[in-house]
Amino acid sequence: MEMTFATLCLLVAACGTSCLTRAHAYEGTEENANEHCCIPGVPCIPGRDGKPGRPGNTGPRGPMGAPGRPGAIGDDGVPGRPGNNGNPGSKGNPGPQGPKGESGEKGISGVCQCPSRNIQQYVWTGGDGRDAGRIHEVTFTKQRTNSSLRVSVTSNLRILTQKSQGCSRWYIEINNSECKTPATIAVQIFQLADQNRHSPHTFEGMCDRVDAGDVRVGLYVGSCTDGNPRGDAYTGYGGPSRMIIEEI
Repeated sequence: MEMTFATLCLLVAACGTSCLTRAHAYEGTEENANEHCCIPGVPCIPGRDGKPGRPGNTGPRGPMGAPGRPGAIGDDGVPGRPGNNGNPGSKGNPGPQGPKGESGEKGISGVCQCPSRNIQQYVWTGGDGRDAGRIHEVTFTKQRTNSSLRVSVTSNLRILTQKSQGCSRWYIEINNSECKTPATIAVQIFQLADQNRHSPHTFEGMCDRVDAGDVRVGLYVGSCTDGNPRGDAYTGYGGPSRMIIEEI
């Protein structure tokens, strides 16, 4: 096998011995080998690097290392956009009753701006058997012109007739005239023959356009307006009669 001079020097350097111990591998004598090689005991000049070898197979995965120390806190990120409103939550249970609060300051005394009520009741006793005319009259003091009078009468009333039928009318006059606005204040009682019934009755009404001041209010009895014959009337049997007048 023919070897070059450079190859022989490399072999001598790798073995760590002198060139003379390998001279027989070269064609020539030991002297020739020593002449063309190196001084005995001195390494030869390093040769050029060889070509890189092919990558080896991947080795097995090593064990997991110890956890590292926490890193430094980073900077705050950019604020995100507001999210959508959530659905309303369910109604909670009522909370416990709180303590009683302190009393507030006393308020200012109120002043009534409305006029005082002007009302009067008149009572009389004794029966009255007249069939026509004034039965009782009172005086009422009216305070305002733009107000109305409410008149109410309660009494035991009776009508008796010897004919087949009869009728009597009880009515109110104010200052000697029946009320025209909005209407008269009256009651009519119709009765068949031979019936003598004393029954409690109440009739009332409102009268407008009555001037302020003292007002005469009277209860009267007379004939009915339907054409029936006037009966035998009686007012106030067995108990008191009353008239209530109020300014409204």
